[in-house]
Amino acid sequence: MRWIYHFDQVYAVQILEPRGLYTELAIDWFERFSNEIFKLYRKKMTWGDAVLLQGAEEHEVETIITWNTKHFINRTTIDILTPSEYL
Repeated sequence: MRWIYHFDQVYAVQILEPRGLYTELAIDWFERFSNEIFKLYRKKMTWGDAVLLQGAEEHEVETIITWNTKHFINRTTIDILTPSEYL
């Protein structure tokens, strides 16, 4: 059960929270967040993939590692790799 509450410590990863989540008014943050998600959603992405990609782009990550590369290819300039490609 420890990983549920301390995922970042158990797996030595950094959790990237949405920018502005704690510094903007909730209504302003949600409007900006929703607009960005719907831009990706219009690219025929699932809601979950769009949320992940929006966060990755917002934090300017270099690579997304996923088993489902086809969900992201041609939808971002971020490198998209499978775990085996990354290793």
